[in-house]
Amino acid sequence: MSHLRQHSFTGNTDHNFTGLLSGQLIQFDGTNIISAGVMPTSGDLWSASTGTNSIIANNGQGNVASGIYSFVSGFANLASGSTSSAIGKDNVAGGDYSHASGVDSKALSTNAFVHGDTNTVTGLNSVAIGGFNLTNNIDNSVLVPHLTVDGNFSGGTGGSVIYSAGTDLYDIFVAAGGGIGKYAADSAFTQSTALQINHNLGSEDVIVQLKNTSGELVIPDTVDNYQANSVDITVLTTATYKVIIIG
Repeated sequence: MSHLRQHSFTGNTDHNFTGLLSGQLIQFDGTNIISAGVMPTSGDLWSASTGTNSIIANNGQGNVASGIYSFVSGFANLASGSTSSAIGKDNVAGGDYSHASGVDSKALSTNAFVHGDTNTVTGLNSVAIGGFNLTNNIDNSVLVPHLTVDGNFSGGTGGSVIYSAGTDLYDIFVAAGGGIGKYAADSAFTQSTALQINHNLGSEDVIVQLKNTSGELVIPDTVDNYQANSVDITVLTTATYKVIIIG
């Protein structure tokens, strides 16, 4: 039963602590110690769910932790993968060791991590963060809808970058004082005929990207003859493409 009593710390008399219980919450208001109720136990905060050694937070509603060693809090979430967790609203952590948070998002593969609104991850060991209605079905990958990187990439030795959903690679790696250069211009190509593009970036180590007039990524037939300031590109279809070269 809860107990409310003030225990005065003023004056020179002894202080009566009669009525205090072991584990009881107390508060000192500057004059008195005020006892008000018993310290909650783990059973007050968590409940066992359907999975072996799984728990759900008692402050939520409609949650199910059916995977072994799984954990859920929030509203109407499901953690069915082994050692998985789901937090937020209407999320599903269905893969083993997966995590889902945000709203209406699903982590359905092993070691998947998802956060955002209506996002889904089915690739193994993969991530989708932020945004709306994203799907990452590629193994060992990270999907971010818009990424701003603030740093100096000059002299870096990071991993390779392929492309980013039609966004110029240079726009991803905008580095203050960084050593990255960019060439971008429209060029008219003839089918199966190499066209020399003079980018003047002073490096043979460049990344070449083409986009058509609709802004869609186009894969060149060949890119060769890499020179410090130029490269040869051949396409399969006669058209005008935007050539983007990073280096």
